[in-house]
Amino acid sequence: MSRMSAFDCLNPFRQSKTIINLTRDEIGLKSIFYTKVGDETFYASRIDELLAKSGQEAKLDLNGLAELLALGPARYEHSGIFKDIYALPPGYRLKIELSQTKLEQYWDFPNRPHPHNEEDTVAHVRKLLTDAVLTRLDDLDNTCAMLSGGVDSSVITAIAAEAYKEAGKQLHTFSFDFTDSETHFQSNAFQHARDRPWVDKMVSHCNTHHHYIECNPQDLADALYPAVDARDLPGMADVDASFLYFCSKIPFKYALTGEAADEIFNGYPWFHTESSPNLFPWSQDFETRKILLKDEWIEALHLEAVAAKHVNQVKCSNKVEYLTLKWFMPTLLERTNRMGAYSGLEGIVPFADLKLMEYVWNIPEEMKNKNGIVKYILREASRGFVPEDVLFRKKSPFPKTYDPKYTAILAERLYDVIANPASPILAIIDVKKTRHFIDTMLKYPNLSRPWYGQLMAGPQMLAYVLQLDYWLRKYKVQMLF
Repeated sequence: MSRMSAFDCLNPFRQSKTIINLTRDEIGLKSIFYTKVGDETFYASRIDELLAKSGQEAKLDLNGLAELLALGPARYEHSGIFKDIYALPPGYRLKIELSQTKLEQYWDFPNRPHPHNEEDTVAHVRKLLTDAVLTRLDDLDNTCAMLSGGVDSSVITAIAAEAYKEAGKQLHTFSFDFTDSETHFQSNAFQHARDRPWVDKMVSHCNTHHHYIECNPQDLADALYPAVDARDLPGMADVDASFLYFCSKIPFKYALTGEAADEIFNGYPWFHTESSPNLFPWSQDFETRKILLKDEWIEALHLEAVAAKHVNQVKCSNKVEYLTLKWFMPTLLERTNRMGAYSGLEGIVPFADLKLMEYVWNIPEEMKNKNGIVKYILREASRGFVPEDVLFRKKSPFPKTYDPKYTAILAERLYDVIANPASPILAIIDVKKTRHFIDTMLKYPNLSRPWYGQLMAGPQMLAYVLQLDYWLRKYKVQMLF
C-alpha cells in the first residue's frame, strides 16, 4: 500500500457542484467522512473538519449512543457516530453528482482456492513480506521502526535493518514501556512477560540504534484527552494515550510497525477459543460496559442485541477472521494513523500490504496454524530473520500499566466529573454505581475481565468514561434522547 492519502488528489472541503468520486483504500488506512446538507454533500478526512465546513451541529441520537456503548471503540463501518454523518467504508467508492450520491463496494477479501502446498506457501509469504517492507523504505534517513520484541515487529525490524546495513546506514528503533514496570508488571493470560529483555535481544541481533521510551502515570493520564483530539472520537482509552505519548517522542517522519499481523495470521486468543457466535469475539463481556449506566439506558439500549445485529449480518464460513479484519483491525489502524499524525509521525504497516493480506486470507486454517502453533506460517516464513526464541515467543500485546498510581489519578478525575452537575456524561451514567465502581477499582485495579480486546479492563473503563465526557463537552454534543 502506498503512502498516498485518499485526499492527495482531492480537496477535502470542496462542496459537490459537479461530479466527484471519493475512493477509500481497501484496508481503511485513511478515513473519509461525509454528510449531506440540503442539496450539497460535504466530505473530509476528520469529523471535526466536516462539522466546521458543513455548518452541522454535533448531534447524538440513540443509535449513536448505542454504538458508543455496545461497540466502542470500534464503529460500524458506515458510521460517523453523529447523526447524519457517515463514514466511507474501506473498499468503497462514493460518487457525488449534484444532489445525488451513489455508494458502491469495489473490493472485499477475495475467496479463492489456495494454490500452494505448505513449503511453497511459506516461501511465498516470506517473499511477499520482504517485498512489503523493502518497498516502503524509500526514505531511509527519515524512517525508523517500532520494536516490541514480539515476532511481528521483530521480523519487520530485521528485514529493514538488513536493508539499512546494505546501504551503509544504521536503523533507529524505538520501544515503549512504563516507568517502574519491573515493579508493577503482572503476568497474566494476555501479557506473559515484559518486553524489555526481548527488545534487548533484537537490538543486539540487528545492531540497531535503539531508544527506550518510558511513560509515567501522570503523563499517561494527561494524554487521554489529546488522544480524543487526535482520534476525533472516544477511543481505546490509555491504549490510545500511551501510543500517542510514544509517537510524540519519536523524531522521525515515518515509523515501521508490526501492526495487522495478528489480524491476518490469526494471532489473537479469540481465534483459538470458544466464544458466543452472537457477539464480537474480542468483546464478549458486556457487564463492564453496562455497570456504570443508568438502569433506563440498560433497558432501552439492548447493547448485546446491537452487537448481535452486526455480528449476525456476516454469513461467511470464516466469520471470526472476517469480523476481525473488518471491525477490529480498522480500530487499531486508525489508532496507528491518528495518534502518529497528531505528532507528525506516519505509521508504516507492511503487514497491511494488499497482496500479502489477500494471499494470507485464503491460506487454509489447518495450514495457517498447523499443529496448534499460533501464526505457524508467519513463524516458518520468518526463520533466519530473528533468533529462534524470539520467533516462537508467546504473543504479548502493546504494554499497559499496572501501576496503582494511574488508577488513583483516573479515580480522582472521574470523582471530579461526577461531582460537577454540568458534566454531560451524567445524562448517561449512574453516579452511585460509578462511585462504587471507582472505589472497587482503587482496591482491586485489575479485577474486571477485558471488555474490549485484551487490554481494556476496569481502569480502562474509567479512562473511557473520562474520554466520553470530554468528547461530549468538546463538541458541545446535542443529545437527542
